[in-house]
Amino acid sequence: MKILIKIFIFLFFSLNVISEAMADMVYLKNGYQMEGIIKRETDEYVELEINAGTVKFYREQIERVEHSSQDENQMIEQYWNEERLKKEAELKSRQQQKETGSKEIEVGRQGNHLFVNALLNGKVNARLLVDTGASFVVLSPAIAKGLNISTVGANPDVKMTLADGSEVSGRLLKLDTICIGEVKANDVQAAVIYQENAFQGFDGLLGMSFLKLFKFEINLEKSKLVLQRL
Repeated sequence: MKILIKIFIFLFFSLNVISEAMADMVYLKNGYQMEGIIKRETDEYVELEINAGTVKFYREQIERVEHSSQDENQMIEQYWNEERLKKEAELKSRQQQKETGSKEIEVGRQGNHLFVNALLNGKVNARLLVDTGASFVVLSPAIAKGLNISTVGANPDVKMTLADGSEVSGRLLKLDTICIGEVKANDVQAAVIYQENAFQGFDGLLGMSFLKLFKFEINLEKSKLVLQRL
């Protein structure tokens, strides 16, 4: 069957009666019929616009064509436009709900500490300790190296106190992205510490420069971090 479909067509859009106005009708020799608005008609084919796209029927497939009035076509086009706007609004609403809805992140637990697996700048995986007392996301020199961030010869521009009370120097930077599960944050302030082996068994801290972007809940009992974008 030589029907050229320019846009993917959902049949329920094209086969149902779309308004009280009569549409142009194309009756096919195989018994099927299609309604819409004829946009082009030649000796070789008929091009029919439907709500979801455009279909071309060749004359050898067509039994007959019935035309509606210009006023009826305008009513149909108005109806289609209203339907498209409704669907766009629904899709936008669903997308916003998806983006702002709360997400539960599975975390690892050691005592009262929770750890998350994060993907930094789309290329480096890091195990980070969730730390609401840290102002920034803090990364080890090894992770910085994986991100092509060098601390050699760079003057420190921040000093931080770690949980054990030790003070370390570091360099401020901005991460393009941090992904934790289905949650993604862009342009997150971070710091790389200069001290090797400051973190034992993990790669850094997930601090408030990330967490402040969300309404968050730390559930130690269920070992979950719940994030909802503000």
